[in-house]
Amino acid sequence: MNPFLVTITRMENHIKNDDYLELQIGKIQMEKEMMSTSFIKVEENKVYYDGKDNETIIFEQYKQMIRKTSSVHGHQPIITGVKDVQFIDEIGWIKMEVITLGEESYCYFFFY
Repeated sequence: MNPFLVTITRMENHIKNDDYLELQIGKIQMEKEMMSTSFIKVEENKVYYDGKDNETIIFEQYKQMIRKTSSVHGHQPIITGVKDVQFIDEIGWIKMEVITLGEESYCYFFFY
């Protein structure tokens, strides 16, 4: 029973963490955007998608955030408080490794 309680306590601490919540919301927002576009490539630590009406959408790190840029609509912050992010194309899916300013590490996967 003790290992179960320790695990639940750790999960509760992560959920209370603002960084964790913002990352989860940002991840959901990125997934939604990616579902309505077509994957092009990962290059120079940026993820490229083809949107509607010849719009190119890019997810990238900019300063201390992950942002979405668009050839049509400018840019939009998706996740703030980011120290480092790595986008890795694993053929069929993208691995996103994030380190927050609070030194928390997270790993997410996006399928294409």
